Amino acid sequence: MLKFQNKMQIQATGTYNDQTRCFMTKPRCGEKDIIVDGANKIDSDFYLRKENLTYFVDTWSPLMNWRQQNYTIIAAFYSLRKNITSRIHLDWKRSLPDIQIRFVKDNIKSSNPQKTWLRLVKKSKSIYMYISSNETSSEYRLFQALKHGFGHILGMDHQPDSFMSPVMKHEQQDIKNCRNGFTNHFVPPVKPIKPVCGGDDKIKIKSAHNEPNEPDTYFLAGDRYWKVTSNDSYMQKHNLCSRTYEANRIAKNMRWQEQFLVDIDEGFKLPVDNWDTIFFKGSVFWRYEYGAWDGQAAKKISDYWIGIPDNIDTAFMSRRINNNEDILFFTKGDLIYKFEINLIKDANGIVQKYGKVKSDYPKKITAEFPRLPNDLDTAYTTYCDFRSFFFKDNHYWEWVDGTPVVKGPYEIRDLVNSFCM
Repeated sequence: MLKFQNKMQIQATGTYNDQTRCFMTKPRCGEKDIIVDGANKIDSDFYLRKENLTYFVDTWSPLMNWRQQNYTIIAAFYSLRKNITSRIHLDWKRSLPDIQIRFVKDNIKSSNPQKTWLRLVKKSKSIYMYISSNETSSEYRLFQALKHGFGHILGMDHQPDSFMSPVMKHEQQDIKNCRNGFTNHFVPPVKPIKPVCGGDDKIKIKSAHNEPNEPDTYFLAGDRYWKVTSNDSYMQKHNLCSRTYEANRIAKNMRWQEQFLVDIDEGFKLPVDNWDTIFFKGSVFWRYEYGAWDGQAAKKISDYWIGIPDNIDTAFMSRRINNNEDILFFTKGDLIYKFEINLIKDANGIVQKYGKVKSDYPKKITAEFPRLPNDLDTAYTTYCDFRSFFFKDNHYWEWVDGTPVVKGPYEIRDLVNSFCM
C-alpha cells in the first residue's frame, strides 16, 4: 500500500485512507500498479528488439467508423514510438499477429471491482489488448487508451500524471480533487514557444498538413515551418484541441523535408488506406507514407485526381457527413470541389487513380460554406476533434464537420499567438 501511495503521489500513510479510496474507485487500467519480479508476463525486451510489430483487430467497436479506429491505432503507436525508439514499425497481419486488439462491449474482466477500460492478456504467441468500447466515444479517448496499452507492451509501467497513469486523462480532474493539496504534482500546460521570425512579421501561411501516423500538424510558409503538437492536459481541461508550437526553418532534420516543400500549394492527409500525406504544388503531387517517400518522381495531378485543377488553394476532409463516404474538399479561387475518394490500384498495389470530383461540382464556395471568403491561403482538419480551420491573410474561420455553420472571421493571433503574423 505504501509503495502504491508513493508511486501515485497521494498521501502516503500505508493505510487505505480517503485519498487512496478515492483514487482506487475511479475507472482504470486493469494492469498492476506495482510490478513484482516475475509478475509481468509480457516480454517487453522481445518486442523492443523487433523491427516490425504486427497487429490485427478481430472485433471493432460499433461506436466509431472502423477506419477511424484503425487510424487511431496507428497514430497512437507512432506517437508513443518516437519517445522510445525510431526503428520499430507497426504492420497489419491477420494470422498470428504480435498484438490482437479486441473492443469489448461489456465491462472487461479483471480483479478491479470498478470499471476497467484496458486489459492485456498473453495468449500463445500473441498479446490480446482488450479495450472497452466506451473509449471509442471519441478519438481522443481512444488515442489515450491505445497509447497506454502500447506503452505497457513496450515496457512502461504506471506513472502518475502522464498517459501511463492508471486513471485515464479525462478522469484526472477527479483525481486532482482526491489529492486535497497534492495538486502540485500535475504538470501545467506547456507554454507556446516563440518562433524566430528573422525580422519578418508579415508571413502568410501557405500550407498546413498532418505528418503520417502522428496527431501533429505542420504549418508551412515560404522556407519556414511551425510544428503543432497536442497538449493533452490543456485539452482535457478546456475540452478543445490544445496545441504547443515550435518554429524552425525547413531543415534536414525534418523526416519529410525535400526541396519542393518550399512554397508548396497544400499538404493534406488522405483519409483512407494508410492515411498517407499528399503534397500538391502547381500541376504535380507527391505522396508520403509511413515515414518515407514512395520512391517515385512527382506525378501529374490531372492523371490521378480526376477533375481537380492545378494550383489549388486548400484541401480539407469531411468524415461525418456520411460515415460510408470518404470526402475531400478542394478550393481554388471562388470555387469548391467535392472529391469522392475511390482508390484504383494495379496488381502490385500501386495507386493509379485516387477518385474523381462529384458530377455537380465545382460550385461557388459561398454555396457550400456561406461565410468563407474566396482565395483562401490554406485549410487543415484537426486530428483530435475533426474541426476544420481556414486561413486567409491574418484571419481564420472554423467549421465543425457535420454542422451547417462556419464561424468567423477571427484574428489568427487569437488562435496561434506564436505565429509571426
